[in-house]
Amino acid sequence: MAPIRSWSVAIWGLAGSACLTAGNNLAAAEPAHIATVCRQYLQADGERKTALEAPLRAYAGPIATVIADLERAEPRDWGLETPNAKPQTFLHPEYKGTFEDALLFFHVPPEYETARPIGLLIVMHGGGHGSPPEAGRIYVTEHARVGLRPCIDHIPFITVAPSAPPAESSARWNLPETEAYLSAVIAECQYRFNIDPDRVVLAGMSMGGFGAFGMCQRMADRIAAGIAISGAWSCSHFPCLTGTPFCMIHGAKDAVPGKRPRFTDVFYARSAHRLLEEAGIEHLYLEHKGGHNLYKDQVGEALAESFKWVAAKRRDPYFPHVVAMDPRGAYLNNRTQLSAQHCRWVSILEKREGTLPVSAVTRTGPGPKWKETEEAFAQQGFRLTTRPIPAALVDARLVARNRFEVETTNVKRLALWLAPEMVDFSQPVTVVLDGQVRVYRDLRPTLFDALRSYERSRDWRLVYPCELVLEIPETGREGK
Repeated sequence: MAPIRSWSVAIWGLAGSACLTAGNNLAAAEPAHIATVCRQYLQADGERKTALEAPLRAYAGPIATVIADLERAEPRDWGLETPNAKPQTFLHPEYKGTFEDALLFFHVPPEYETARPIGLLIVMHGGGHGSPPEAGRIYVTEHARVGLRPCIDHIPFITVAPSAPPAESSARWNLPETEAYLSAVIAECQYRFNIDPDRVVLAGMSMGGFGAFGMCQRMADRIAAGIAISGAWSCSHFPCLTGTPFCMIHGAKDAVPGKRPRFTDVFYARSAHRLLEEAGIEHLYLEHKGGHNLYKDQVGEALAESFKWVAAKRRDPYFPHVVAMDPRGAYLNNRTQLSAQHCRWVSILEKREGTLPVSAVTRTGPGPKWKETEEAFAQQGFRLTTRPIPAALVDARLVARNRFEVETTNVKRLALWLAPEMVDFSQPVTVVLDGQVRVYRDLRPTLFDALRSYERSRDWRLVYPCELVLEIPETGREGK
């Protein structure tokens, strides 16, 4: 989860007692005061935060209006000059000076106007652990005639290519801090430009393709679509991409004896394509005849098709099928089994011990190496299998208005976050939980729950004003 943002106005400048006295009258308060109390709650911790719960729960006014006001109050400076392909640093008040070595390279289409929201394309660069902070520049340079540059001229998106988090590893886009870093990149772009938060696309090439396989699952509720170009994965549960369209571009000759090892062999993409088909996940697989690059003519057609495909996608915060898994990702070399507690309107609050079988690619023969012989190359192979990992899973469906069907594995306690777009709060809500029917009456939205749902991801479009906590008995489904 990203750190708490720096609010431009109305932080905890008032005395605690004065805040609470005013807060207790929220039902009759002016909108500006309601927003002030909300900001105070989001900035507070400990006793101050607890003391504000009651007035926020008691607020009986329009919640959506308050949330919209809070979103509009986010720090913005849409008049900033952001030259194309010139290195930029973080200027957002919360992140300025935080990522000291990070550089951002932008491409802003000439038709962009601050009055009209525009999509955002984030490109994670390749290059391995030794790639410099400037590695993303090539994707947005004006002189490039091949690669991404010609494609981004024809889509209604601002493109940003940030530096990868520093690490002595080629898993730099799959580190524990990567999710918070990418969230900061989104916030920085929203600070500079009028970004449509429901049209954010996350793409990656090579090392960035590894990141796309992992981070598009971990951030499935933050993005509209994902693109993995010449990437790979170790083990994964691809149903975690439910509701998030995913594109893969890969060369049939990605690996070549003596030139390119099989770290990103086409087997990975073909296997993912098969697994996505079996899971019924919306996806696009584009295989070209070339190798591991973006700068050959045979790749251009696939790139153009992929960007046209993702440009039409929009995020749906209320997508009726959520697969939440903790942990989730591409688990590159088993180093990235990171906590992923929330996804859209589902939170895994408490887990039980147990494992889940996930899809995995195992290598046979000698490990790939640079400048290896043709004989060593030929002795290598791949096998698609499964691997048990310690994890919990929630598969939740909104099958009809006010009716949910939920299946769990290794879960002790979970939450469904409800919104008027999903349920009629004047009617009972039915949840079929692991085959057992439960009926809940008198559920109601509160401003308090809306703010708590926002705190999960710091995304104002992922706000659900009613939390329904479900306890799973010991006889609930468990993995082996």
